[in-house]
Amino acid sequence: MLRHFINIALRNIRRNRLLSFIQIVGLSLGITAFILIVKYVEYEKNWDAFNTNFDRIYRVQEYKKGDKLDVNTLTSFPVSGYMKNNLPEVEEVISIDTEKNRIFSSSPELTFIEQFGASASSDVFDIFSFKLIQGNKVDVLDQPNSIVLSQSMAQKFFPGKNAVGEIIYDKEKNELLVTGIMEDIPVNSHITAAYIRSIIKESDKNANEWGNTSFMTYVLLRPGALVSAVDYQIRNIYKDHLPLNKSELYLHPLKKIHLEPDGSGNSKSIVFFYSLMGVLILLLAKVNFMNLSTSMSTKRSKEIGIRKTNGSSKQKIRWQFLSESIIISVLAFIIALALTFICLPFFSTVVKREITLSVLNDAGLIILTLGIIIIAGFLAGIYPAYIAAGYNPIKMLKGQGHFPGTKRKSYGMMVMVYVQFILSTILFGSSIWMYRQVNFLENKEVGFDKEYLLHTRIPSNNSHVSYDVLRNELLSNPDIRNLSVSGNTPLHHSWNTTVFYEAGPNDELTPVQYNKACFDFINTYNFTLLKGRNFSREYTTDVNKCLVNETAVRKFGWKNAIGKWIQDGGKKYEVIGVLKDFNQGNLNTFIEPYVLLLHDGNLDQSTCFTFLVNSEKINQSKREVKNTLAGFFPNSIFNIYEFEEDSNRKVLEIWTNVRNTSGFFTILAIIIALVGIFGLVVFLTQQKIKEIGVRKVHGAKTIQMFLLTTNKLIVLLLIAILNVVPVFPILQRLTPGAYKYQATVWDVLLVAIGSILIIIISSGFLAYKAATRNPVEALRYE
Repeated sequence: MLRHFINIALRNIRRNRLLSFIQIVGLSLGITAFILIVKYVEYEKNWDAFNTNFDRIYRVQEYKKGDKLDVNTLTSFPVSGYMKNNLPEVEEVISIDTEKNRIFSSSPELTFIEQFGASASSDVFDIFSFKLIQGNKVDVLDQPNSIVLSQSMAQKFFPGKNAVGEIIYDKEKNELLVTGIMEDIPVNSHITAAYIRSIIKESDKNANEWGNTSFMTYVLLRPGALVSAVDYQIRNIYKDHLPLNKSELYLHPLKKIHLEPDGSGNSKSIVFFYSLMGVLILLLAKVNFMNLSTSMSTKRSKEIGIRKTNGSSKQKIRWQFLSESIIISVLAFIIALALTFICLPFFSTVVKREITLSVLNDAGLIILTLGIIIIAGFLAGIYPAYIAAGYNPIKMLKGQGHFPGTKRKSYGMMVMVYVQFILSTILFGSSIWMYRQVNFLENKEVGFDKEYLLHTRIPSNNSHVSYDVLRNELLSNPDIRNLSVSGNTPLHHSWNTTVFYEAGPNDELTPVQYNKACFDFINTYNFTLLKGRNFSREYTTDVNKCLVNETAVRKFGWKNAIGKWIQDGGKKYEVIGVLKDFNQGNLNTFIEPYVLLLHDGNLDQSTCFTFLVNSEKINQSKREVKNTLAGFFPNSIFNIYEFEEDSNRKVLEIWTNVRNTSGFFTILAIIIALVGIFGLVVFLTQQKIKEIGVRKVHGAKTIQMFLLTTNKLIVLLLIAILNVVPVFPILQRLTPGAYKYQATVWDVLLVAIGSILIIIISSGFLAYKAATRNPVEALRYE
């Protein structure tokens, strides 16, 4: 019996080659997109899962001033020691200091910049499953100047030799002894480091610095320990040591750090977006499949009449329709698996993830998808099966029997077409939104001129160098228009502190971002000074002055900030100017209160240099600046960079990936919609051939015949587009980050025009061909 059903199914596929091909292709593309998205979401949700103690590792974070919406992922160094000595639930705890863009050298020829690194104690290898290839994890970082290199870094700095026991130099020319080699940390780790150096020196300096929140603290809890109990014990650690600090500590699970780094779930909404896209595409493919299945079944009335006349039962006819639908679904699934393996390398490149698919490792996903597709095939076949089995065979053979959608209005089919249009327009609108959002972020003003800026960081221990002498030497070069020194630079990193302010509470410190910069800092970056004045060399008392931004003025509740004071530690600073808000951090964060203090000009600490150069000679200026600095700092390793926004680039990369993938899947959805609409138009034109012939004989025009074939589709599409209007505000609300694109009526019109064009492209030729056909060909046998 099964063999008979398969033969009949294959015979019907051959008989309706075009519609069957459209059916299979549409469903195959939908399944392919679904599997790819599921694999991507699975990859994102399993971030850091390579760690053996994945479920017992937590990061200590703080709610600033107890506000659960204001989270800091950094804590002070003494927190780890306190927890290790006072909490029995803690098995291990470490402090980690992350490092970026550090220069290392094993010889003058082998000098490179390592983008990411870290400082930690040897216990880091007990908490995280970073695999040591060489070295003893018990004491590999116990010496002050010890360092563990990744395999790739070791091969780069010590090609062809064993790096253990060798010396590598940092940018301050400190000698670091290589005590271990570790495997490269997996790319799906939120801790990215090409090396881990000893934190011993930092621990000695910061052992009692409760106010310096610059470290990440990680905890490995004992099996069975209650997180709530630990949260209760660490909540008020800061208050116990710093009475004016009202921040509260808590544990944040390792499994949530990638998608919810600060507990807000912002990144998680991106994964939700992908998940929703996968479900919508699969639904679109299934509805498209069901539509075509119902359409094709209406042409088989005489076949069913003959079968029933020859004694075929209702049950057998039902099983025939169901088996055909399921067989086509399984065939589409097999093709989809092949397409997935073909598309996977390209998809991995688009999303910048190492995504793989294995028949053995992903058997659960494959079986689940197959089950969904079989159910879809069953649902697609059950409606025509039960309708067909119930009709009178005599009426069928006389041509008087009909399915819904032939001689009566097919309300069910129209509903499914309507659902198909809604899904298509939602996906199309979402893709437009993502494109607009990325463009909005790429072109957003950050509050200063970042073009034609060069920057570098010079290490400490250069107190013998006079900044004024260095400045005059550099400005003697006509290609250098201005320069400044500062503690940090916008969009790269920032400092945080807590202050009292005039007319503010005396028992509460307020967190602010701050910087120390020279007299030329504002002019070099072309910041906008709204009120007051800049620092001036004419006023020696400016060492006790400061500038603030607009956000700080609003935060402090000042109507006129000029003349007000801010107290940092035991020192008060008078406000002499107000800066227009600019982005100190990346575009995923809101602008925070900002205080600018005057740099003393001493180069005895690590200092950032920024150079404003002529636009047409950037590369030449880089070489000249580097040569000049090398003469003043002969014992330092450094490089000159264009002003690339490190933290901002990461945000834009995330959004660019979202835009690219949403565009990729939207194109797939459009292809599915195109083939589906094409199939429906093929069916509708076949049903209306005789009607068109009669109308043309009576003088109907070609445009009227074209609209006769497509009018219902266009009406349904326009109604569907109206349902897309609320999609834009929903996407805006779900979109993570501080800055979001505001959709306009033009975006809705773009969705409408694009969707109508899709119908015209997919159905125009067939509808026009049917409308211009000679009516004699349609009526010659009537």
